[in-house]
Amino acid sequence: MIAKTMNGKSKDCDQMDHEQRELLVQAGDVQELFEMISSESPSFVDLRTAFGQIRRALEQASRGNPCTFTNDSFRSMTTFVRFVLLRLELLCRRELQINDPTGSNQNGRISEEFQTNLLPLVERMQSHLATLLQLWASTTKLWQMAARCKSKASAKAKPEYIHPGDTLARQAAARRESMSMDFDS
Repeated sequence: MIAKTMNGKSKDCDQMDHEQRELLVQAGDVQELFEMISSESPSFVDLRTAFGQIRRALEQASRGNPCTFTNDSFRSMTTFVRFVLLRLELLCRRELQINDPTGSNQNGRISEEFQTNLLPLVERMQSHLATLLQLWASTTKLWQMAARCKSKASAKAKPEYIHPGDTLARQAAARRESMSMDFDS
């Protein structure tokens, strides 16, 4: 007989899920961890443990490439906001169809609920999405500029390769240059 936990899952299954989630935490795979947790039945999830794992996965991910972490964060935020916005837009369309004066509308008036709650929420979410996208673009541009500066600095720091045959010619040119400087001063 398999022992069941309070949520109805076997202890072995709970342990396996926990171990899989811990592997995702160690890898810093926040998105996969979140998907795994959110796909489980809410009654099966220990929220304190799940949020602790997500926090630790975020900490682990943030220790890696900062540019990748930033892009992943913006991607996650914009995806979620866009999803919420699409759901709100669907609600608005349904409300407008119900109250469309050209269709089979009873009264042809837009509800108070739509005007005071739904439409302002859509406007805020649209503004929020636009701000996120603008911030993401600005941040990406800054990372690109920083990478260019870093590559220029590292290119300057690299010693120039001198072909062995060029050594004598370069030494002679350097001597001539130093002699001409001596005469100029």
